[in-house]
Amino acid sequence: MSHFPPPAAHDVIYREGHGGSGGRGRPRWVPIVAAVGVVAVLGVVGVVAFGGDDDEAGGAASVGRIIRHDLEGGAMDTVTIKGTTATFTPLAEAPGLALPTDPRSNLIVTKNAEETELTVVDATTGEVRSIDLGSAAQEFGPIRLGDVYVGSSPAGDTGVYVDLQTGAVEELHDAFGVPGDVRLFAIMRLRDGLGMVYGDGGAGVFDVFAPSERRWYDGVVYDASGTKVLTGSVGTERTLTLYEDGLVVGQPVATVGRVRVRLQEGTSTALVVEEDGRILTADFTKGTITETARISAAVMNELDDLLNMTFVADNRFIVELATGWAVLDEKGEVVNRLDPADIEAGATELQLFDVGTECLVFRMDGLSRPRTAIVDIATGLLRIDVDGNAAGRSTTACSMMVYGDNETLVVDGAVVEVDGIVQDHSPDFTAVIVRERTNIDTAAVAMYTVRDGTLVDPVALEPGSFRYYFLAR
Repeated sequence: MSHFPPPAAHDVIYREGHGGSGGRGRPRWVPIVAAVGVVAVLGVVGVVAFGGDDDEAGGAASVGRIIRHDLEGGAMDTVTIKGTTATFTPLAEAPGLALPTDPRSNLIVTKNAEETELTVVDATTGEVRSIDLGSAAQEFGPIRLGDVYVGSSPAGDTGVYVDLQTGAVEELHDAFGVPGDVRLFAIMRLRDGLGMVYGDGGAGVFDVFAPSERRWYDGVVYDASGTKVLTGSVGTERTLTLYEDGLVVGQPVATVGRVRVRLQEGTSTALVVEEDGRILTADFTKGTITETARISAAVMNELDDLLNMTFVADNRFIVELATGWAVLDEKGEVVNRLDPADIEAGATELQLFDVGTECLVFRMDGLSRPRTAIVDIATGLLRIDVDGNAAGRSTTACSMMVYGDNETLVVDGAVVEVDGIVQDHSPDFTAVIVRERTNIDTAAVAMYTVRDGTLVDPVALEPGSFRYYFLAR
């Protein structure tokens, strides 16, 4: 991870401008609209660990509908669970390999072997749409974010932006209304259902569930949440400007040097941390910015070099120390220190892998095997550390898949060994589909509810080469 502020995709809503076409005084935007849809999850295979997750909503018993996909023939069926009985109703035909699904989208998307065509199935209505991407699309390395399929070329000189809701395909520069000489070279997911394409001199922010709602911003995008986007200039003296629904909120404020900024939920204020350790509150309605605290001197003295920090909540951020990390509150006081050797003997480094709404995920280095640690954001305390590398996770990041010698599903720290192969799990990790370790065409398959650390209430499903997509409740 680079120093303050790091421009790593998992860590940033930040980009220093480097040339490009400046002078676009007002960002081009259509107001963001929230969207709610259907949840579907990738399947996994292996020995799994489960438990009751109090911080995740609902349970498998409330999963009212599931989509089953025949990987050989392409047929999709709606699976209805009533009590201990599953029924299958034909929905659509969708050949090809399915793309990763999104927790709030009702679209299931497959692509052909050449990666030149997408098939989009509306899991609610059964409507099927084919989208021709052209022969060059695979060179852009496109990824799915909600109902957007987006990618850029390695040189950043071209790319693709696909609206999966309508089937519209646009060249990436055209989608954001920027000249072709502006390099667009990275794509990332932001919080609150937003995504970003960043490049030379600015960034494009889009609503992943309303693909037509997008805007280009010059300079830096420091943070974005819901209908608010916080932008800034570059240089030693910087100006921060807050937009809401495309309009400037109050007045810009000035900062000095490199900064980290976190919009405070439900307000027009932001918490700002400067690289000298000062903590300030910016009030855009009043056009003021006031120093409210400082990072403790003890923490500043333990830095490896420059200040490297990341906001993980409105009132929490983490700072990388010479050894390990410190979780700090909005006053700059230490909530807890995380030393890799204290978590696992022999570990030499904690690499921040992911940030959820309630937990942090670290990968541990220096060991003979990969290992993952999950830390509670509010308390800064370790919840669990397990063998393997973290992969798919819940919104909170307190529940996730961990891949190692065995595939493990961690649900709030509880562990249950499963006698079989886990094919799929619900997005909140409270339901799991397990297949016997025998021939795939004849092996028994069942869905279980995860309750109090055990698998209960089995529902028999049909054997075969199927993949399942859990739908939102």
